Amino acid sequence: MLRPLAIAVIGALCISVLLSLVATPVVYYILRLREKPALQKLAPQD
Repeated sequence: MLRPLAIAVIGALCISVLLSLVATPVVYYILRLREKPALQKLAPQD
């Protein structure tokens, strides 16, 4: 009777761990790559 609930809880925990440990750093890395050219344009030219 509680087996479907346990499966849902464990699945949600696995997905949240994957989002926290994989997806968040990947999004941060992509945003940093997109930001670098903009920062280079703002840098003073010598």
